[in-house]
Amino acid sequence: MDQKKKKKEKIGKKIIETIFPFMSNQKANQQIIGPEEQIVKKVDPYMDLCQFEYIYSSMKSVSEGSIQIFSEWLKIMQADLIDLNKLSQLMINGINDECKALRGVTWRILLGYLTPSKKQWINRLETNKKNYIALVDEHILKTLRNTKQPAQNDHPLNRSKDSSYNNRFEDFNLWQTIENDTKRTRQKEGFFHIENQETSLFEDDQVAILKQKKIEIEYNYDVLTRILFIYTKLNGQYIQGMNELVAILYYSFVNDDSILLRSQAEVDTFFCFTILLSQFRYNFFSKDEASICNGFIQNKIRIVQEIIKKHDFRLYDHMLKIKIDPKLFMSKWFMTVFTKEFKLYDTVILWDHILCELDDKNELLNYVALAIIHWLREDLLKGEFGEVITILQNLENQKLKIIQIIETCLMYKKQFKLK
Repeated sequence: MDQKKKKKEKIGKKIIETIFPFMSNQKANQQIIGPEEQIVKKVDPYMDLCQFEYIYSSMKSVSEGSIQIFSEWLKIMQADLIDLNKLSQLMINGINDECKALRGVTWRILLGYLTPSKKQWINRLETNKKNYIALVDEHILKTLRNTKQPAQNDHPLNRSKDSSYNNRFEDFNLWQTIENDTKRTRQKEGFFHIENQETSLFEDDQVAILKQKKIEIEYNYDVLTRILFIYTKLNGQYIQGMNELVAILYYSFVNDDSILLRSQAEVDTFFCFTILLSQFRYNFFSKDEASICNGFIQNKIRIVQEIIKKHDFRLYDHMLKIKIDPKLFMSKWFMTVFTKEFKLYDTVILWDHILCELDDKNELLNYVALAIIHWLREDLLKGEFGEVITILQNLENQKLKIIQIIETCLMYKKQFKLK
């Protein structure tokens, strides 16, 4: 037996020892399950995600601290109704690399996409998959397959809503607008510019999709484009910056250890993104709600400024003297939920923390902003306008530690009430 296998078995033994009473109860329960119930259990593959075997199969190397997280997570998941508060508290400091197998299921639950009752999971996931495929068929594939001739009175310059020429023109422009952003999404890190490795949901129409784009392979940014195109067709307006949010969700879901969850990555990203946008609705400056959105962001900035003024007047006064307008950096922070401020891995860890906020995720963003400024304080006090604005607009280059930001965020949340 090689060393890696021995180490993995040792890890498994530690977890079993940690949750032995819990595991024993599970085995006892399994022994009294009748044949019909066992058959029902087998046809629900999503329940396997809450089982010890799934977590164990994902392990490579696990520390004592992670073993405790695994065991607590399993206990929470095995309840008839998942306790969201317990799950949130367990994951609030971020999910480390050893525990990343927990992220996909946890995020879906914390966003409200998967319900606390696991009995509803299989129906919800399968129904949503069918619905998403139908939406893509309606808004993308049907157009590609359409060989119907335009109406006799229709023409390329017709701008009426019922013009097939105009509808195709608008769809093409929308797709190009979104694709311009998705192609630029985290270019330095490369992930979104490699080939999409997942089996296509649209196997029969994949050739048509690729032919229309005049390419031979589909990239990960193409998946982002498709998700955002469908979202916009249903909700009315695409706004720059949405690509950054959908990218974090898709990256986390498509890199799951579970083959099952990876196969759901595009579908679940679409629905989770829709839920997320409903929670951060006023973070984006839409044409119809520009004044509301602008006022919302301005109010968040004002709250953060007031806290700094009250508790760190020296820094507040310095920023005022060198004429730093917080809108120049905080607007982007809040609009994109800090997705453009850190490297991909750090952003995912920060989102672990943000998604664990069950009450008001938008309020939590204020604490994150305060935590960032806290760790940059000394550099900000030394700088003049140019130096300070460069620091605040380029956080990725400031050697900030994401775990320290989360810890400070939690400290401020206990200390201040930002209402």
